[in-house]
Amino acid sequence: MDRLLLGRTLTLTICSLTIALAAAARAEDACQVVFDFETGDLQGWRVVEGRFAKLLNDREMFRNRSGEKFNKQGKFFLDTVESGEDRQTGIVESPVFLLTGPGATFQIGGGKHKETYVALCTLDGKEVLKAHGVNDEVFQLAQWDVTPYIGKQVFLRIVDQHEKGWGHVLLDDFRAEGQIDLDATEKRFASLDQLREQRKQQQLVEASEKAEDALRRAIEDLAATFPKQYTNAKQYLARLDRIQQQIQKATGPQVEALQQELESLTREALIANPLVSGQPIVYIVRQQYPGDHHNTATMFQTGEINVGKFHGPSWIKTVDLARGGEVKTLLEVPEGVARDLEVDFDGNKLLFGLRHNQADDYHVYEMNSDGTSLTQLTVGSGITDIDPIYLPNGQILFCSSREPKFCMCNRHIMCNLFTMDGDGANIQQIGHSTLHEAHPSLLADGRVIYDRWEYVDRNFGDAQGVWVAGTDGTNHAIYWGNNTNSPGGVLDNREIPGTELFIGNFSSCHDRPWGALAIVDRRVGMDGKEPVVRTWPADAIDLVGVGNYDTFTRVR
Repeated sequence: MDRLLLGRTLTLTICSLTIALAAAARAEDACQVVFDFETGDLQGWRVVEGRFAKLLNDREMFRNRSGEKFNKQGKFFLDTVESGEDRQTGIVESPVFLLTGPGATFQIGGGKHKETYVALCTLDGKEVLKAHGVNDEVFQLAQWDVTPYIGKQVFLRIVDQHEKGWGHVLLDDFRAEGQIDLDATEKRFASLDQLREQRKQQQLVEASEKAEDALRRAIEDLAATFPKQYTNAKQYLARLDRIQQQIQKATGPQVEALQQELESLTREALIANPLVSGQPIVYIVRQQYPGDHHNTATMFQTGEINVGKFHGPSWIKTVDLARGGEVKTLLEVPEGVARDLEVDFDGNKLLFGLRHNQADDYHVYEMNSDGTSLTQLTVGSGITDIDPIYLPNGQILFCSSREPKFCMCNRHIMCNLFTMDGDGANIQQIGHSTLHEAHPSLLADGRVIYDRWEYVDRNFGDAQGVWVAGTDGTNHAIYWGNNTNSPGGVLDNREIPGTELFIGNFSSCHDRPWGALAIVDRRVGMDGKEPVVRTWPADAIDLVGVGNYDTFTRVR
């Protein structure tokens, strides 16, 4: 009996000790804040500014270290670049927690920029401690002494405001003595939501006021310019007056509803412009050119090193806004590309470059404005004929690679300016620059402007400006942008009728031929920011003269 009682006593003692240890472990867990994301969710973290395509990451292998596994803890971690790119920016914040011990540890990776970091914040939002990555995906162990903040409510903040290389932050396995404060978290996020809603409403009101002013001036200008055709101006202005009066007193959803009404009125009033709805508008649908080394690399000519990048399909279409946006297809190119569309002076003919498939080459084609009578005007194998425009004397000016030459810092094929008769006969070369001449456009005085890549007696960075020449190839000269370091290319330029302004594409050298639309008044100056009247997007004007020939890659 004594042995039996002794056995039972030992068993009870061991059980009691086990229960006590388990309880102690649970108590220790309850007093530790852990953000390791192993629950497969964000553990209460929220994006409070910006947007990220995918924050929670379970990637097994490094992105930049082929075949190597992430040195992560467990399966999940936070990452501000996954399923997106460094251009995505924002701020992410954790739940509020009360610190009860002196130390905090975590794993951090990503950029070491001043705009990419993890911060410990007090409840008022003040950042009191920071940690950065080392421009590497590999997680680094970070340790903070949080002794001054014991007994205080704090939270973590991930800041990613850098858009270029290593413009992201990785975070895993944060641990600190403390406890999540659900009530404080709920109050803080509710306060942020309220501030965000107030800010959004204020922005809507301010944006509406600007739009109202611009719309009013547009309606008044159209009424004065087309008094017999633009007949609903008084009705539009009355509706605008009512929206303006109501939006000043509106709150919450009323503001958004009135803004939608303003957008509807704006569309209706501007589409009524006789230049917009007076006749159908012709346009091309195609995929974006694949990226290559320079903005000139869009031809992918047979025999060129990048010919494999050529692909279709494309279409030439019209939209008739006077008929509710009715769309018609004039030409379908299932395996090829139609490009560089031009309309003749009477609106009866269309001129364009066309390549039916990868085995074909670009040639100049013409057809009637209703899509009939497609006619090939130029021929030739292993050459590119693009960018055609009509000239007043019945000739056609176009760009061609008929004189063989290559980009001096790569192997891309380049173009020069040529003219021909309206039926494709009598082809004459009128431009002989060592590099690229493209996108000609007719001026009111009979000359043409074109964008030109010029390497002779100059540096590389300012080399793609706007040039002008006579249609017989005489008097080639700079028109604008000879010594402006940014934009790196001023492309697709056209004179604005009735003015001395031109509109163009502010682009970059090492990019596709896209960027910001810009209006330039060259009477103010031949270079720099001052002659730039405005840009779309509006803030792109602040990139003029900033950085180098690739600054405008920031514009998308």
